Amino acid sequence: MQVKNAWQYCNPELLSAYLSFRHNASNKRLQGNNLDLTVSRQIDKPLDEVVINHLKCVYSLWKNDIQQAFNHQYAMLQAVIKIFQKEQNWLLKLIQMVCLELRLLAGPADKDAANEKHPVEFMEKTAEGLMACFRICAADK
Repeated sequence: MQVKNAWQYCNPELLSAYLSFRHNASNKRLQGNNLDLTVSRQIDKPLDEVVINHLKCVYSLWKNDIQQAFNHQYAMLQAVIKIFQKEQNWLLKLIQMVCLELRLLAGPADKDAANEKHPVEFMEKTAEGLMACFRICAADK
């Protein structure tokens, strides 16, 4: 409900704080198989996709699966980008936080992938996400 209120009142500081994996929010009810359905009942589109990916990222971090956490954070960035293209500039703080946390996950994910000998480039994928954000900001009139 706090995320929903921050969204409705266009409060970028609170929204960014609540959707950060550094914000300590561990609720067992938010980590189940019915996560998508549970969130969709409480939060309207398009924010629901952002919240679902955030919760999946937090859960993956809790399970110490850094690569999966990165993938969920990247999906969260893609969802935020879709919203950002249509919304006001008040979402810049959220974009900044999501990009920062994606970058924070990329290094450890690359290191983890190197240990498993998988040729996955998480930093490169992060750069692509950052460039997508830059293009939107540069095209804004």
